[in-house]
Amino acid sequence: MGSVTTWYTFAQALDCISVFIPISGDCWEEGQLGGGSKPAETASDLAKLAERTGMGSEDFSIYAVTGTEDIAYPNLKPQMDAMREHGGIFHFSGYGASESVRFQAKGQGVHNNEHAVEYLYNILPLIWGK
Repeated sequence: MGSVTTWYTFAQALDCISVFIPISGDCWEEGQLGGGSKPAETASDLAKLAERTGMGSEDFSIYAVTGTEDIAYPNLKPQMDAMREHGGIFHFSGYGASESVRFQAKGQGVHNNEHAVEYLYNILPLIWGK
């Protein structure tokens, strides 16, 4: 449940932590598996919580990742799509704005330790390179 905890930390401690790496899990602000069942509401909740801290998109980074065959994919993907559509504080990579959010899904990736380690291995240089 590390990813769920990561999303709650984003929602409650953005003024203390600036880098978030939710691996294979959605935000449950709108209830269990809310990223899949209520993606637009989840995106809106996260944006409101972030804006309440006074932080802008330049003050945090989210590196969300999962696999296309992961049990979390059907919930994380809709949430991330809703965050992209929401815009506002969420600036996704590759869309011309200063990046605050990246989302990647590895083809055939599943919910296991091997893939989690691979995801983290590929994300850490992005963080340390800043």
